[in-house]
Amino acid sequence: MSLVTWLGWVLRMLRFFTLHFPWKLTVACFDVAWDVLRPRNRFAQGIVEFRSRCRTDTELALMANLISLTPGTLTLAVRRDPATLYVHAMYCEDREAAVADLRDYEYRMLRAVRVDGAVPERAESTPSSGGDR
Repeated sequence: MSLVTWLGWVLRMLRFFTLHFPWKLTVACFDVAWDVLRPRNRFAQGIVEFRSRCRTDTELALMANLISLTPGTLTLAVRRDPATLYVHAMYCEDREAAVADLRDYEYRMLRAVRVDGAVPERAESTPSSGGDR
């Protein structure tokens, strides 16, 4: 691995874990706190199935945990083949918008943790093993 590739990876990691994730966490905390304190809330709970582009168990576990750490979202279940997360969201009026938010979050996380920074446009299709694990 060249020095330029390594430095780019380190900078992507720092940007995601010191800027992007703390910002999303702070905004989500204030959103949930504001809704709890108001007489009328804007909760529109929903569960979405999210096909992930994660290739390794580590990436999938990190994505699931980052979702669960963010107030207002919770990873309910994880399937490895194909990589799928089932996510409960407090603000899920539009399922497509919720999946788009998760897709952007996943893209930023994968760009940060992958040394080459390569993230495919779509989730890679893998042949099913024929049963649950």
